[in-house]
Amino acid sequence: MTGRQQPLTITMRVKTEEQHAEALLAALLTLRDQTRTEAGNVRFDILGSDIEPGAFLLIEAFRNEEAVRAHRASAHFAAFKATTAGLALVIERYRAVT
Repeated sequence: MTGRQQPLTITMRVKTEEQHAEALLAALLTLRDQTRTEAGNVRFDILGSDIEPGAFLLIEAFRNEEAVRAHRASAHFAAFKATTAGLALVIERYRAVT
């Protein structure tokens, strides 16, 4: 073992009504692009549902908890929350099952 820490992975599903799908995707793409510039970010991918417009799966990875906290405290995360505040969002977080 090298002692290297595994990235902390966050997987979540974000869903809105079909008429707000484009607005949500635009906000997610902006968030993704800005998050990828963070020093502690390892990965940020967005997958769109083929059968449910307005449903997206996010897969994020950060170096550690400190990087997650920095991400959540960032101006671009606050801007994402403000931009999507008027959308009816359903957010589901997923965790590994062992």
